[in-house]
Amino acid sequence: MIYRRFVNILFIVLLLLLCNVPLSLSLPNASIDQSDIQQPLGDGTMNRWAVIIGVGINPHQYIYCRRDTRDLYNLLIQNGWADDHIILLLEEEATREKILNVFQWLNESGIDEDDLLFFYSGTHGYYMEDQPPIDEPDGKDEFIQPFDYDWETDDFCIRDDELAVEFSRLKTQNMAIFIESCHSGGMLDGTSDLCASGRVVVTACDVDESGWPLVTRMHWLFAHYVIKGLRGRSDNNKDHSVSIEETYQYIRLPVMIRSALFTIIRPKVSFQIQHPQIFDGWPTIENNEEDLKLISLT
Repeated sequence: MIYRRFVNILFIVLLLLLCNVPLSLSLPNASIDQSDIQQPLGDGTMNRWAVIIGVGINPHQYIYCRRDTRDLYNLLIQNGWADDHIILLLEEEATREKILNVFQWLNESGIDEDDLLFFYSGTHGYYMEDQPPIDEPDGKDEFIQPFDYDWETDDFCIRDDELAVEFSRLKTQNMAIFIESCHSGGMLDGTSDLCASGRVVVTACDVDESGWPLVTRMHWLFAHYVIKGLRGRSDNNKDHSVSIEETYQYIRLPVMIRSALFTIIRPKVSFQIQHPQIFDGWPTIENNEEDLKLISLT
């Protein structure tokens, strides 16, 4: 009797074991698909990084660029950016090589997925025939003009395609990019341009337009309103913070109006009404309902 009970218990135990054989035992060569594992992004801390670039071509514009970059730098410092997390390239420091090296510096300094990047480029800009990759609907690549740009040959320019490659190499998925250059809206229309998830790009004007100076304030018009907006004027929803999307909504109308007034006052000058442009790919191109917040006003 005891023997039979023991055999029954043993049979039940073996049956349970057989019914619960791990998959790895029946498939000894099975491997785990790493794409199914949720990998943590970043280090859990949002560090703030900034790149500020300013280049002019005459003494008046040097003043505008210095004032724009100085005010932006001070604004960021006052709102949580550490000095050693900001690269400021002004005039002769803003060569093609040094601008492109900024992206390597960001990666080597540890920028990661949950960090925030503020990128402002205030230079002259123009366009050339579309270079490979051929991607422009109007057949033109737009570019920014560093300090060492050659006005006769276009040597040392930085094309929108090149900037796009450098931004794509950064890990951060939180990029606020301001481009203050003539024809800068054309940096958003090609398939290899600046448009991608994880960033919002605001340009000073549309593809066929130029940027105006604001002589009375000794700033560039676009930069003047960007700075005012970031200081709190663009907090449209009164949540005590400023996003790049709110900043665009704040600057768009006054930039258009003031540039229109300049066009009327100085009809012989070959400037057009200035229409700032925006590409919103944050947090993704498919889901961009949220705003990318830059400044806390509390």
